[in-house]
Formats: sequence, structure tokens, C-alpha cells
Amino acid sequence: MLLLIAILSITACSVQKTGSPAEFEALTNKVVNGDTLRIEMDAAYPLNTYASQQVIQQLMRNTGDTANRIDLTGDGHFLEIHPDMVKANLPFFGERRQGAGYNNPQDSGINFEQAPEDYLYTVDNEAYKYEIEFDANDKTENYDVDVVVFANGKATVYVRSTTRTVMQYQGRVVSTNDSKE
Repeated sequence: MLLLIAILSITACSVQKTGSPAEFEALTNKVVNGDTLRIEMDAAYPLNTYASQQVIQQLMRNTGDTANRIDLTGDGHFLEIHPDMVKANLPFFGERRQGAGYNNPQDSGINFEQAPEDYLYTVDNEAYKYEIEFDANDKTENYDVDVVVFANGKATVYVRSTTRTVMQYQGRVVSTNDSKE
């Protein structure tokens, strides 16, 4: 019995690979060579307080979305990452912690286009993934962006802002030639 528990513990702690070696090599070539990674978003996961969740839940009734997961498939929201330039057009569904910008609907999302600050990437050869971190800003706030890109093309993006609640996005890496923009 003890041996069975030990074997289950060891196998449960193993790293799960997300993609094939060929996919990981292609991703490595993009990241290491400094190619542009374009991630088109499929879903947003806002981090809201209980009160906000109740309001959002009422607004999203009968839409197929919830306050915890909002479908973005086909809406054109993206994050482009290059060591020399980052660009984002991401929706925001959370709470603002300080004043600024709900007067203009075009400014309500997370939008920036600039050279990234503190750009850093790390590789996890065991799990076939890259973690990319950078800072960005617009006229009124600063963003701390963390991106996890898996060899199979899936990506998770975390955006922390100086004036808003945290947002998480799920998306997929697409060719910059295939993008709608």
C-alpha cells in the first residue's frame, strides 16, 4: 500500500507537456529569433468582487457568458509581443480602483502600443512552454503583463494594472500574416 502511494505521488507530480517537440522547436525559433507573437484572445476571466459579480451576472444573463468567463472568440482582441514592441487591444470587465477614463468607450479597455519595459522571457524545457514578462503603460496607468505560451499554441495572459483589478485571458498564437488587423 505504501509503495502504491509513493508511485502515485511521483507520477502525479510529473510535468505535463503541452505540445510536441516539433511544436516546441517552432515556438522556440519564434521567441529566440525575436519574431512577433500574436495571441488572439478566446476568453476573459475577470477577477471581481462579489458585488461586481452579481451585477455582471445580471447583465450577462442569457448570453452564454458568466461574470467569471466571457467568450471573446472572433471579437478581434489580441496581444502582440516582440522584444522591441508590444501592442494590446484587450477588453476590460473588472473594477477600476481609481478614477480615469470611462468617459470614452474606446478607452475602457486595455490598450497600448510601445517598446516594452523590463522585457524578459524564460523557457521551461520540461513543460514545453515559455514565460514572457514585460511592463507597459498608457497615458493614465501602468501594466504588468505575464504571458505563458505553450508549444501547442495555447497562451494565458495575466494583466495587472495600477488602477484596475487583475484580468486573465486565454488565447492562441496565430500567424501575423493571418491576423485580421
